[in-house]
Amino acid sequence: MFAEFYTSRLSGTTLEKLEGVLEKKITVLSRSEVESGDVILKAAETGKTGFLVPGDPLISTTHIALRIDAKQRGIETRVVHNTSINSAAPGLSGLFNYKFGASSSIPFPSEGYRPDSFYHVASENKKRGLHTLLFLDIKDRLMTVNEALKILLDIERDKGLNVARNDSIVVGLGCVGSETPVFIAGRINDLISRDFGPVPHVLIMPGELHFMEEEYLKEFGGL
Repeated sequence: MFAEFYTSRLSGTTLEKLEGVLEKKITVLSRSEVESGDVILKAAETGKTGFLVPGDPLISTTHIALRIDAKQRGIETRVVHNTSINSAAPGLSGLFNYKFGASSSIPFPSEGYRPDSFYHVASENKKRGLHTLLFLDIKDRLMTVNEALKILLDIERDKGLNVARNDSIVVGLGCVGSETPVFIAGRINDLISRDFGPVPHVLIMPGELHFMEEEYLKEFGGL
């Protein structure tokens, strides 16, 4: 039994609890081990093998490639689908899922490294009236909505494309899929100091709002 937690962190339970439920030892693989596929595929060639991932297994392109490799080696596979942040975030926020454009990720900036591709993705979506789902960095630690908003404001000051102004409406979500999710909608200057609860968090930058979407944000998100 294998697992990976680099596409998303394990939340709401622990590795030990999973092992207790399954009554099996779980080997956690690194990104490079999953991308090469050798460890999993060699095990699958000799016996029944499970691979646990957060969310829906085939949302990640790496997992799609792994299944293709298995097929080409003559290994039968079966996918157990699960909810994904790509569907859960629209569902929790009340924003129509068909109005989401391309999604992107906000990484932590560092010295000599200050990417802004996510800002331009949000800009292009906004031009088309589409919502943008932004995944927040989990590499070294879990980024909060508050940190993401500060990064966006910094880039806005440089680029000035009216993507993330102080009065821009955003939606912050925390612990999506848990029994106690956090859903707060409002303007950046109001939300930048709000408490979004325990991580992981995600951020949505809405495009043009349908009247029903706006009403939902007001009734349930406090807009």
